[in-house]
Amino acid sequence: MAYIAGHTPAVLKGHAARTAEDCAAYLLRHIKPDNYILDIGCGPGTITLGFAKRVPEGRVVGIDISPELMAKDTQEAQEQGIGNVTYQVGDIFHLPFSDATFDITHCHQVLCHLTDPKAAMKEMIRVTQPGGIVAAREAIFESMMIYPSTPALDAWKNKLQQMHLAKGQHPDAGKTLHHWALQLGIKPERIRSSAGNFCYSGREQREWWGSVWEERSISKEGEDSMVGPGIATKEEHSEISQEWKRWQGKEEAWFGMMHGEVLVWV
Repeated sequence: MAYIAGHTPAVLKGHAARTAEDCAAYLLRHIKPDNYILDIGCGPGTITLGFAKRVPEGRVVGIDISPELMAKDTQEAQEQGIGNVTYQVGDIFHLPFSDATFDITHCHQVLCHLTDPKAAMKEMIRVTQPGGIVAAREAIFESMMIYPSTPALDAWKNKLQQMHLAKGQHPDAGKTLHHWALQLGIKPERIRSSAGNFCYSGREQREWWGSVWEERSISKEGEDSMVGPGIATKEEHSEISQEWKRWQGKEEAWFGMMHGEVLVWV
């Protein structure tokens, strides 16, 4: 299993801005001080640390496929003096834990990158205790809104979706989380769905968001993922990067995207 965006500085720049408050608000009120939590696809570990601070009597485990990231996350937790969190390399399809281990099993922006998200959800359910919670928050790419829009940015939205679909992934996973849970045999009364949003406006936010995608677009990994399979030409890819740079300088610039959220009581 591989993460097609890679763990480039630009990708990690975007992921490191995520917090438990911003990305897991739908889950936070269900967390108890003594919970044992698994955070899957934890990346830079910022959400993971947010969970750890909320379970002073419990523990948190963060897993990701990158050994380098897990080493960095471990160092960051030590530097912050957070001792109830550990990190290890792991694969969502083969979680290295026994059945019914965790009170809460969580992922954010992971299932949309998989070819078999239901198998991943089934594995999340397996490692969660009876009465525990499986939580997922996933993007809905088709909901992306960019203002002011341009032909290059419209092309970026379309090509980003094409890139994921070409690999058999699910760029609109957020709107099917409830359905997948039902297909896995979860009773309707044990599923709670909601939605949240990313929104970037104002100078600081638009410059940060625009720079993330400007940098991702000019990276080798970004080019390979679109130019390699023929989704975009080198010229189109270069223009997308330049358009994100121009977008940052527009005072009226605004970006929004909806996410689907689900809580499943096992």
